Amino acid sequence: MALLRGFLLCVTACGKYEPSIHPVPANVSRQRESSGAGEKRWLEANGLHIKTTIYRSAKLSNHPVLIVVVHGDLLGVRAIPSSTYHYVFARDAAMKMDDVVIAALLRPGYRDDAGDQSEGEQGLATGDNYTPVVVDAVAQAIEQLKAKFHPARTVLAGHAACITPPRERPLPPRSSYC
Repeated sequence: MALLRGFLLCVTACGKYEPSIHPVPANVSRQRESSGAGEKRWLEANGLHIKTTIYRSAKLSNHPVLIVVVHGDLLGVRAIPSSTYHYVFARDAAMKMDDVVIAALLRPGYRDDAGDQSEGEQGLATGDNYTPVVVDAVAQAIEQLKAKFHPARTVLAGHAACITPPRERPLPPRSSYC
């Protein structure tokens, strides 16, 4: 629960969504804090190969809520991280919520605890990789996920400033995201 509370949510959603949240059943084993049993899916977005790890709740409708989780600037900066925290968050949230598909997106240039790396430039981890190429790659990846899962709505959840648009480039109209 601390991980869920500690993760800063930057939410963009169409309409109100209140997922049903329930405790993890005692008979469900807790996996080590890594990418766990999520489904690895590579997307081609703005000319870059972007890694996503998909987690699904046990109960799904034909149009679940799609939650896209994006990590902050410091993930795997100097070494392969021992834990990829946004995967842990996505996995735990999918286990506790109904009717959600959660895609943990590995931003361009970053690597995860499995050693996988999305293509692109990471930058200096100072917010300097919010370039038009990176923002467009993330937006295109989200569009592909929406086309795959046909969500009722889409929610973006991010750590720190990870989904903040660059100052020189305003966000597209809200309808582009939802």
